[in-house]
Amino acid sequence: MTARNPFEVPYSAAVTAALHGGTPAPIPVARTVICDNCDTDMTEDRRTGGISYQGFGGTYAAGPCCAVRAEARLRAAGEPVTGRCPGGMPFADWVRAMRGPDAAITVTRRGAR
Repeated sequence: MTARNPFEVPYSAAVTAALHGGTPAPIPVARTVICDNCDTDMTEDRRTGGISYQGFGGTYAAGPCCAVRAEARLRAAGEPVTGRCPGGMPFADWVRAMRGPDAAITVTRRGAR
């Protein structure tokens, strides 16, 4: 497991066009699963545990690497945990099941709607 930069993607031309030209760029995520709290690549990690929560206009998932700290921060802020990875299920499999087969990140120009 290594943390990776989420901006190192093979779609840089589409991302650049989205950020500067205003054309949304959907980027398929395929099997890739990254912890939303620390950017650790969890794609092939078989550890169980993790939580999901709402924030900043989307749903986020904290892996087993960050779940305890993330849940404590949510509790302190009065925000709910919206889901828990079932016991015995790897976090990455749980995230893939939640988001479905056609999941994508859509990059848009800042301030564009």
